[in-house]
Amino acid sequence: VDVATRILLQCLRLDPTCSDTYLLLARINHGKDQPDAALRYLEQGLSHDFSVRNHPLYHLVKAQVLSSAGEYEPAIKVLEAAMELPGVKNLSTDTRIAQSRMVMLSTSDRASMFTLLVTLLTKAQRLDEATEIVKHAIGEFAGTSEEVKVLVANSKLSIEKGEIDQALNMLRTLKPDHPQYATAKAAMADIYIKHRKDKKAYARCYKAIVDQQPSVQNYLILGDALLSIQEPADAIKAFQQALDIEKGKGDPALVQ
Repeated sequence: VDVATRILLQCLRLDPTCSDTYLLLARINHGKDQPDAALRYLEQGLSHDFSVRNHPLYHLVKAQVLSSAGEYEPAIKVLEAAMELPGVKNLSTDTRIAQSRMVMLSTSDRASMFTLLVTLLTKAQRLDEATEIVKHAIGEFAGTSEEVKVLVANSKLSIEKGEIDQALNMLRTLKPDHPQYATAKAAMADIYIKHRKDKKAYARCYKAIVDQQPSVQNYLILGDALLSIQEPADAIKAFQQALDIEKGKGDPALVQ
């Protein structure tokens, strides 16, 4: 990130009017939890090129910063405006749009815009609107690497409606061979512990993750999860397994 920042700042020294550079710097600073700097770069980009307000990334970063600050209604308005831009709500095939932007809106960015809007509408208790947005998002991102983001947002919306079983069932649709299986299982674990107070089901979710993906990181996450429900003996086994895998002699069957 620091290298990218230095390169972008050098680009600005060469061309202070390049609005896309300001957008990228705003995104980096938001990621570093520096909202004031992120907003400053957005405004600087806008001052050099007023058309930057028509770039979806401008709306995404601004909404993320506002949301992080607890300014939910302004963030909703920013995202609602973004949905009216070409290539956001519906994927555009217009090559003229692509040619006019150096910084493209990725599939991940589009999914983030949908899911953040669903999350904010849910917080604002505008559940009917959130439902309509998430229905559209399901169609847009089905079969993509981003479908799990929509699935998790939809599950949280169901929880807000009091539909706990439905939230769990939709997360179960991601099978063990899915690349985002771990994300779905972690979301299920969160539901079990927060809304069902079911420690055993919570632990089973994380054990299922290591059964399918026995990595050092997943065993460490399992260990932390077990510690959080006062299972220190099993947590120690998980941490030891992570250490053994790191040393190249791990046995994934050790923690079951």
